Amino acid sequence: MALHAKKFLGVEPSQVLHVRVPDYLHPGTMLDAQTALFVADSDVHGPMGVELVPAANAADAQIISSRHGGRVLRHAEITTEVLMALKQHGRSAP
Repeated sequence: MALHAKKFLGVEPSQVLHVRVPDYLHPGTMLDAQTALFVADSDVHGPMGVELVPAANAADAQIISSRHGGRVLRHAEITTEVLMALKQHGRSAP
């Protein structure tokens, strides 16, 4: 998902071929966003507030969730509604 690609990158969403995210448990490692898992509703906050915490696999996502709370989402489950709820309520569901 390349939200607001035109606004922030100056390209159409269809031109974004790959989205990479940083692996939370392995700093310096980048993950393909399509295959990464994300922990939502955890107590992990970044500079912009609440975060979707990327994990390389189910085991890593479980480690993050057990340490910081939250639920695991696949890339396809991260909808505009989920993102707006995070922004507005600090949780992926109001």
